[in-house]
Amino acid sequence: MPANSKYLTTKGQRAVKIVTAIVGGYLLSATFHLFLAVFPATRDTVIILSSFSFFLVWGGLMVVVFLAKNAWNALGLFLALTVVFGGAFWMLKNVWS
Repeated sequence: MPANSKYLTTKGQRAVKIVTAIVGGYLLSATFHLFLAVFPATRDTVIILSSFSFFLVWGGLMVVVFLAKNAWNALGLFLALTVVFGGAFWMLKNVWS
């Protein structure tokens, strides 16, 4: 039995979801861990545990992208959160260093 067409996405949406899941998830996971490593109280713990938690967060973000109905909304959300965490890291690194 063929798939119901209301559950299928276009090729463009599928491509955006794949790129967002791989690249966007990686960048968001990286900036999130950088943001956590800025604080002196958690720096050592984050550096040690990030080798494991980085890939868990990245995998979870990949799942979130494919659960989204619209790939462009997921891409926008990932870009916005990456900018927020990256900007917060950039601003706080001079304060806590």
